[in-house]
Amino acid sequence: ASANDAAAALASHIAGSRSAFVELMNARARELGMTHTTFRSPHGLPPSSRRLEESDLTSPRDLATLSVHLLKTTDILKYTSVKHRTFRPGPKRIDMDNHNNLLGKVAGVDGLKTGFTRGAGFCLAATALRNGRRVVVVTMGSPDSKTRDIKIAELLQRGFSALPASAPVATATGSPIQPASRATTTPKPAPAAKSEPTEPIIKFSIPKR
Repeated sequence: ASANDAAAALASHIAGSRSAFVELMNARARELGMTHTTFRSPHGLPPSSRRLEESDLTSPRDLATLSVHLLKTTDILKYTSVKHRTFRPGPKRIDMDNHNNLLGKVAGVDGLKTGFTRGAGFCLAATALRNGRRVVVVTMGSPDSKTRDIKIAELLQRGFSALPASAPVATATGSPIQPASRATTTPKPAPAAKSEPTEPIIKFSIPKR
């Protein structure tokens, strides 16, 4: 379950109404440079009319931009890295399994978000950390989850292969999820003038149908 009811409740609590919250979402998207994104709901479900002009719209690049922002400013990995969690133990126990099938199967994967609608297909914004270096990849429009997962694994491999020798990792300040120690694998530090942070590498794809 995607807890879409929780998204609607949160929107009303923060902004007073869902429509007001959507305005905040679009304002933040513009601030982040998500130029191909238009939010029309707090949860992303397609409208009952199924009309494109009433649906949420985005692109793989914009989702990658949002993913990097979340990695840098929140502790999102604390939640997206959990494969299984039990809520409300007891007679009415609820078990949650993460829909990200790559957790525990592809090296370093610890997030981020799967998605599916008939219009968008099977989608995944994923990230992985290997040897203290992080890659973000996004795919949209896959015909099934298996195809999506294979594509993401391929993009991750290509992303790590394309990283420079000493690329920094994007993490939020104070995040409980910290990169692995690089004491035995990190090359000698570059001179201070050349050590300015750069963005983590991003790969994205829209499979042909």
